[in-house]
Amino acid sequence: MKSKVTSTLMFFLVLTSQFEAQTPEINQWNTDGNITTEDHFIGTQNNNPLKFKSNNIERLRISPDGKVGIGICTPTAKLDVSGDVLFRNNINFTGLSTTNNSNNEILIIDSLGVVSKSSISEISNAIYSTKYCDEGPIFSPTWSNGENKIFVACPQVNVGINTSQPRVNLDVLGTTYTNSLKLGAVDPLNSIVKFHMKTIAPSNSIAVQLLIESEQQELLKLNYQGLLTSKCQIIHTGNANVTPLIISNSSQKLLQVDNDGLLHARRIKVDADSWADFVFDENYKLMPISELKKFIENHDHLPNIPSEKEVLETGIDLLEMNKLLLQKIEELTQYIINQHEEIETLKKVVNE
Repeated sequence: MKSKVTSTLMFFLVLTSQFEAQTPEINQWNTDGNITTEDHFIGTQNNNPLKFKSNNIERLRISPDGKVGIGICTPTAKLDVSGDVLFRNNINFTGLSTTNNSNNEILIIDSLGVVSKSSISEISNAIYSTKYCDEGPIFSPTWSNGENKIFVACPQVNVGINTSQPRVNLDVLGTTYTNSLKLGAVDPLNSIVKFHMKTIAPSNSIAVQLLIESEQQELLKLNYQGLLTSKCQIIHTGNANVTPLIISNSSQKLLQVDNDGLLHARRIKVDADSWADFVFDENYKLMPISELKKFIENHDHLPNIPSEKEVLETGIDLLEMNKLLLQKIEELTQYIINQHEEIETLKKVVNE
């Protein structure tokens, strides 16, 4: 009887020992899995970080304020990773603001290293860097302040329309319409504003036309065509009753050119390098009256004065013609003075 009681007691002790081995203590965490309750957790209960190690080297740390650091002991964000990150599948972002072009959203990284979502039309704002200015063509022009408003910050970037090789800041190969063309500078006192018209032509010739027209007719056409040594022509092909050119201020006309070639001006001043006062020089020799008479009979015009044929063919130089006319007036004055002296001399002889 005693042996049977002992055997039963031993079986109870063994069974109890096995049960206790399968039931973990509340403060233990087994490496082969655990049965937990709502109150169980892995972590710290004081102001110390939670560390995870492998090969006795710390690999991950959770700071007391809840920041997770991988490969770094002092994380400064919710997730702070020091090292490469590899994603083998898609990354989903929620809670970000929508963009104008949500069907073509892409990830961008700004200058601070922040990853965000944007549309293709806004990508250049994120990838633009001043280094592109020195390393060649811009990857993509920067669209600013909405669609169809182009802005490029690099000063040496040339924009081409209908050409892949722009030669200047804005190079348009084709017709351009604009309601207002403004030429100016930020500092007009220290800047030269140029209106430069240029065509692609051989080196020894050029053709340029400035045309101002309404829907019905041409109002003003400026043509320059031919060799570089040719003269510029201003051709008016508008209404014959319309004055081609008028320059005026707020109160009066200053210059006007009529269709028949008549030039109106308030005053004309011609700069000169010489004048005809040499006639009164003591060494100046007047042509004898007899020779002057003979020259007029043979040529029908005064000496040194262009003939009617020459004037009709080539026109006259106003400055040069005024000098010649003054020369003849001074010569005529000299003739009169000489004749007056001769007359006075003869009068004395007659009186005697």
